[in-house]
Amino acid sequence: MPYVDCTTSLSLEHAALTESLEKEQIELADGRLLDFRRVATGVHGPYARLWESSVVMARFLSFTEEINDRHFALELGCGFGAPSIAMEGKVDKVVATDLPEAESSCRAKTWRPLDWAAPDLAWIPDGSVDLLVASDAVYNVQGAQLFLDLLRQLRPKLCANVCMFMTHKHRHDDVDELLVDGLVAAGWDGEELPVDEWPEMEGYVHPAIDFTSSTREDLFGIVHHMEGIQRAASAIPVYSQEHRQLESKGCHAAGLLDSGR
Repeated sequence: MPYVDCTTSLSLEHAALTESLEKEQIELADGRLLDFRRVATGVHGPYARLWESSVVMARFLSFTEEINDRHFALELGCGFGAPSIAMEGKVDKVVATDLPEAESSCRAKTWRPLDWAAPDLAWIPDGSVDLLVASDAVYNVQGAQLFLDLLRQLRPKLCANVCMFMTHKHRHDDVDELLVDGLVAAGWDGEELPVDEWPEMEGYVHPAIDFTSSTREDLFGIVHHMEGIQRAASAIPVYSQEHRQLESKGCHAAGLLDSGR
C-alpha cells in the first residue's frame, strides 16, 4: 500500500502559507476560497485551529489529478475538514472523521465520529476505501501508535489499490521514527512526485526539501519526503540514501511555526 509523506518544516518565508494561517483562509488552486475565521468561536482543542499541514494538503488536493479516479476518500483527524472540502466534487464519496467533539468545527459535507482509541468502523463497507488522507494527525508517540493501530484495523475496509496522502510536520525525532518505521513495516511505500516544481504550490512548500523515490513492484503511490525526518531516515535503511543526500547538501531543519505542539 502506498503513502505520501508531504512533511513540511515551515518558516515565515512562505508568504502564501503564512497569509492562509493569519487569515484562517485557504485559496484552493481551483479558485475556491475556504474561510474558517468564524468556525472556532467558542470551540477549543486542536480541531478548532487551521493547521499549516492541512493548508498544504488542501491546496495539493485541489489541483492534483492523482485522486480523479478515486471513489471513496476517508480523511483521518479532519479538524475543519479543509482537505475533505478540497476533494468534494473530485472523489465520488468523501467522509471527514475526527473525535466526536470536532463535529462543530468540521465544514465538510459528510462527517463521521472516529475515536482512534476505540474506532467504530462498522459503517464502512469492506474493500470500499481507495483513498486515505491525514494532515498533521500525529504529533506525539501515543498519537503515532494510535494512528498505526487504526490503519491496521482499517485494512479490511481498504481497496487493494488504496493510496494514502499524509502531511506530517516534524516535531520530535522519536515520533517520526515510530511513524515512518511503522508505515514501512506495515507495507506502505511509494514513489516521488515533484510537488515543489508545480506552480500551484509556490509559497506553500519549504525550499529545503529533498524528494525520495521508494517503490515496490506490488505497490504504487507517491512519497514526498524532506529534511524534517532526518533522524528517522538514518534509522531506517530504506531512507538511508536520501539522508546522506540531505547531509551532503547541508540541509537542516527550518524554524517551526508551532514548535510547542
